Amino acid sequence: MRKPKRTYGAKKSAFSSASTAIFGSNMKQEPSPPARSALEDITDAVKNITLAEKEKEDSVDVIEEKDDTPIERGISNCHTEDSISETAEPDYLEPLSSAYMTDLGTPLESRSWQEVLPSKGFQLDKIAEASYAEVYRVTSWKTKREPERTSILKIMRLISPHDPSSYECETALEVGNVVSEFRIMNTLTELPGFVTFKGAFLVKGQPGKHYFKAWDKYHYNSKEGSWFTDPRYYDDQTTFLVIELGDAGTVLEDYPLRTMDELWDIFLGTVIALAKGEMACEFEHRDLHENNICVSSRGLAEVARDAKANLRYGFSGLEVTLIDYGLSRATLYNGEVMFNDLEQDLEVFRGSDGHPQFNCYRKMRSHLFTSTRTMQKRAWHTEESRALSNGHDWSEHRPYHNVIWIQFLLGYLKKQLIRLKGPILDDLKNFNAQTVELSKRMDPRTKIENGAFESATQVLEYVIARGWVSCEQAEVVGTSEPSFLGMDNLEEDVKDELLKESRNRDEIDPKVGRSGSTTPRQRRGEAQRATTKKRDTKSENIKPRASSEEEPKPAVRRSPRTKKSAK
Repeated sequence: MRKPKRTYGAKKSAFSSASTAIFGSNMKQEPSPPARSALEDITDAVKNITLAEKEKEDSVDVIEEKDDTPIERGISNCHTEDSISETAEPDYLEPLSSAYMTDLGTPLESRSWQEVLPSKGFQLDKIAEASYAEVYRVTSWKTKREPERTSILKIMRLISPHDPSSYECETALEVGNVVSEFRIMNTLTELPGFVTFKGAFLVKGQPGKHYFKAWDKYHYNSKEGSWFTDPRYYDDQTTFLVIELGDAGTVLEDYPLRTMDELWDIFLGTVIALAKGEMACEFEHRDLHENNICVSSRGLAEVARDAKANLRYGFSGLEVTLIDYGLSRATLYNGEVMFNDLEQDLEVFRGSDGHPQFNCYRKMRSHLFTSTRTMQKRAWHTEESRALSNGHDWSEHRPYHNVIWIQFLLGYLKKQLIRLKGPILDDLKNFNAQTVELSKRMDPRTKIENGAFESATQVLEYVIARGWVSCEQAEVVGTSEPSFLGMDNLEEDVKDELLKESRNRDEIDPKVGRSGSTTPRQRRGEAQRATTKKRDTKSENIKPRASSEEEPKPAVRRSPRTKKSAK
């Protein structure tokens, strides 16, 4: 089977339909593309645009003319007198439209391509494609050389009873396979470190000239060509879901890692984001390879370097964003559990033996079924092995899965610097020396009673204890909401109480979800208020945190689960 080109969100995942993730997986190529059209951000800059589909023949990417009137909210809210927008009503779309209404409180609308892709003031570039989605970047311009805003459009073709050809299209998706990912996106969008979800809508029919030109340019510049059908062959019944996302930058695989500061920021930024996701909604990414981590520059480093301090985070000016939640699992704020049942396609677990990424999938399934950290090899992952699941399934919350991917990322980043050779190798030796204990605790051979990490949250606790990340940084990067991570000046008994409470959240029955009317945010707020009282009464006894480089003693941790736990 054909291995996909891994770019923005493309997957290296074993060639499988289970990788119904927005940005990819690997499948045989048989044209069938998703359509595009979303510019929420972009629309923020151009309001009341005339949506005529005229454009200059000589304009390949940038539309020369520009409407001066700004759009208030984004393409998702862009309407004209000729708008044909309507609420999606067909029965086969009901799961999607119902979920959208539940989560966003507004109907999932249908738009025309003319509404989605204005004819003036924008540049449309296709930047990636994978088995189930085409990815476009839309840019509005202040001048011909100065971009104003950008958005990412993830365009997926849906299987429709009104479009017989969609059933034969390997890149088309069942409606039900899309619901989980966009609901997880919407849940996580407020957390820095996760992609900004701007909205979604349905589009039918054949797109216009701008789309054709962007598709043609990508097709002719790509070594492998395009996996998707030439958009000129779409008809009036071809239906697409278009999701508009914030522009997260460059995928890690395409980012030229050059310094130790960049390595630290990418690694620690990923740990912080995963830990915050765990605490907010029992999030597991389950597919966090180098094409599902994006890197962007936020300008100059925001942290002043102090030679005497242990701080390692914040010196490169890089920002990390986790993308593509197609295989992910999360508990929504209403208690519903969203997940992808990976048992539906065992090819995910049957990639090359010894390949670090494919080993991660096998480690997850082995842990889910056996509650051990011993990875079963490729040959074990057959239909017969389902009988060995011990009643476990992929809806369960297994935060250890995030540790598996953190370990993968650490190994990947080290390999990128080794390839550079030269003086950087001396810095890498120092990095390896500093992270011996960290690596040991992620090693599957390390026992829990000897300090083995069970979640990304525990990894974050460790790096904060080492002084590599400050509590203030963890708060800002994770969320502006109250969190126990901000309590670095509290006495140890208060810290232990907070950490215990956070782990107790992991013991909730994953198949039932959270009970009661409070949300994770409300519970964290209550915990914050409770500990604030203790801080006030114990302020005279606050102990300053040591700044020593001395390795902390491994904390003896007991498993939060004695019964079957989620993967």
